[in-house]
Amino acid sequence: MFQPWVLLVLGASITGAIARILQKKVMMNPKHDSMALSFLFQFMAAVIFFIYSKATNTFEIPNLWTVWPHVIAMIFLYAAGNILSFLAFEHAEASEASILFPTSTIWAVLTAVIFLGEQLSVWQIVGIAVVILGIIFTYFEKSSWRFNKGHVFALLSSFLYGIAFTNDVYILKLFQSVSSYMFMIFLLPSLVILFFKPKLTKSLASYFSSIKISNMLISAVVLYCFSSIAYFTAYKVGGQASLISPIFQTSVILTVFLSVFFLGERKHLLQKAIGSLVTIAGVILLITT
Repeated sequence: MFQPWVLLVLGASITGAIARILQKKVMMNPKHDSMALSFLFQFMAAVIFFIYSKATNTFEIPNLWTVWPHVIAMIFLYAAGNILSFLAFEHAEASEASILFPTSTIWAVLTAVIFLGEQLSVWQIVGIAVVILGIIFTYFEKSSWRFNKGHVFALLSSFLYGIAFTNDVYILKLFQSVSSYMFMIFLLPSLVILFFKPKLTKSLASYFSSIKISNMLISAVVLYCFSSIAYFTAYKVGGQASLISPIFQTSVILTVFLSVFFLGERKHLLQKAIGSLVTIAGVILLITT
């Protein structure tokens, strides 16, 4: 029987995958700016978490002085990671960037083992490797693969996101309310993005130009809020950071299959199916050993 934290991570994976599909549908409009969406998405999530925390009387901002370096790191890691991920897609083929993004799991596992003192069995290490290989196989497409700055952006983004969760653990220990930390983790990076690109506010109205687009955006944000709170709660109830990150990567596989049905992305279906089965096998190793 699955432990509660495993069910939380799987729930986070499912809702996160659906949120990504809705994000993609919103971004299919060429008039939409990816940086503006990045800011708006994070800011709206922060507002939702603030309202929820206030409504449930769980809002708190503890004394963060003892972990201030981690707070600064958190702002930088998420803001820079977000910007670099969009730059990666701008300067590299989407399929190539998608193969590089799962390397974030490697950094998440390494930092959790080194800085949090977490231990992994041999089979769990094998499981992590299988998950990463399955995702890479799912996204692999033949191309010239001439290393360029887009690949560098993808690797840097993955590195920053990989160590972000381990860094979050140090701050999260001071919070009783996960939703209050989620408010902070979404608000501060969004304000950094706004600071560096204030002109993005001019394009925000385009996301509310129609009821259909605004509904998709709001739905995506709400689902992502569910995903985020489940993801972090998994650690609070006993999950290891070194296992939570690779298991959550199943959201990538779910996104692939949801894209088939809702976005019509039907290329290489057999390859995607095989890669997904490999990834699932890796997850099974992680949660049963």
